[in-house]
Amino acid sequence: SVFLDKTDQMHGTPENKINYLVAKRIKFLRKERGMTQLVLSRKSSMRETALQRLESGRISPTVKTLQKIANGLNPNLINLL
Repeated sequence: SVFLDKTDQMHGTPENKINYLVAKRIKFLRKERGMTQLVLSRKSSMRETALQRLESGRISPTVKTLQKIANGLNPNLINLL
């Protein structure tokens, strides 16, 4: 799968699993476009540290944050999910 490899673990609540998958998807799309976290954070009008925490699954994205990231990546929001 595009999102998971043998070393990835998905444990915990359903919310944690969703956060994990969304984080992996954002990171995949960012790298696919050749963007650094700094570039995407600037294009998304958000702090780089927030993007780092989001990509690592440490924070849950809001719909507003997902929209900012989608705007920075140039897909529509549904492609993030």
